[in-house]
Amino acid sequence: MSKIIRVKAPSNIALVKYMGKKDFSKNLPANSSLSMTLSNLSTLVELRSGVGKGDQIFLDAQLPEGLPPSQSRWEVPKLDSKNFLRIENHFKRVVESAPPILDLLHLPMQVPTGLVLRTANCFPASSGIASSASSFAALTLAFLACLAKDTQKFIDLYNEYSLTDHPLNQQVAALARSGSGSACRSLQGPWVEWSESGVQSWKSSRLPEMAHFVLLVRTQPKTVGSSEAHKRVLSSPLWVGRAERANTRVDRVRNAIQQGDLKILAHEVWKEAWEMHSLFHTSDLPFTYWQGGTLKALEFFSKFLDGEFPPIVTLDAGPNPHLIVPMEHRDLWKRRLQESFSEMEVLEDSHGRGAVFLS
Repeated sequence: MSKIIRVKAPSNIALVKYMGKKDFSKNLPANSSLSMTLSNLSTLVELRSGVGKGDQIFLDAQLPEGLPPSQSRWEVPKLDSKNFLRIENHFKRVVESAPPILDLLHLPMQVPTGLVLRTANCFPASSGIASSASSFAALTLAFLACLAKDTQKFIDLYNEYSLTDHPLNQQVAALARSGSGSACRSLQGPWVEWSESGVQSWKSSRLPEMAHFVLLVRTQPKTVGSSEAHKRVLSSPLWVGRAERANTRVDRVRNAIQQGDLKILAHEVWKEAWEMHSLFHTSDLPFTYWQGGTLKALEFFSKFLDGEFPPIVTLDAGPNPHLIVPMEHRDLWKRRLQESFSEMEVLEDSHGRGAVFLS
């Protein structure tokens, strides 16, 4: 019997970073991290089963059908053999890990045949906007749904339990993390903390609805991938005490979110971004993601940090600054960005609720 499963998973932007691992084989972080889940900037995965023979995955380099509207164009990512091997290996992990997850839902498992995978991003991949996180969050849910004999029942139960503290959420998050560490933070939202005890999300806080912008300084693939960056930072002299500093900052950022304190939040996130990139700049083989436009943006944003409503500014492992402001200030900041960075494309988004199945 053929199945068509579509999952849309957003990217997330870490306010306190996941950078450096204590167990590379299991993608276990050296410290806790905390992120804001996005809404529009996302990956869509379409998985079709029963369209061929065998249990291998065939990658179809076409856009999935039924793509939802997006402010930016949906594009098929360029996946080389190494990328596709990661997907194949993740499917095998999901097959091995699925029985206890499906048993939790009282659903029988059936390994599908003839799998065809289509995927698309509505933002540039490999440029520091966490495409790996959104991709493996979407893949994990699509694979699990496909392995359930009653796929619709799995989707219905996931939709129900994802809004609660059901243990299903921790198991799915751990499985997504095995494919890409930060994928566990793209499943829910809008605020997600990842620690040794698992993943915890807060659906509400004293913060208002938040708008999000990305300045696209550079869209080409990174010269140093995130996996390599995780290794190199261990050689930085600043690595000593890094986990303790980051865990303390998670506490401060969490409290600021829960209390709605934008000033503390903006200053802690600003310091965290500079600290992570300082690890790159001081590693045994120093490297940087920053471009001239990155420095221009950081200098521009720094002028507003001591204002009454300071912007939340950060960068992932890439050159593109992220800006988070209350939704009521969105139009003001949109004009500022257009006037000061007319040479750059600006992507616009808001905070979101996490991965969803599409009909």
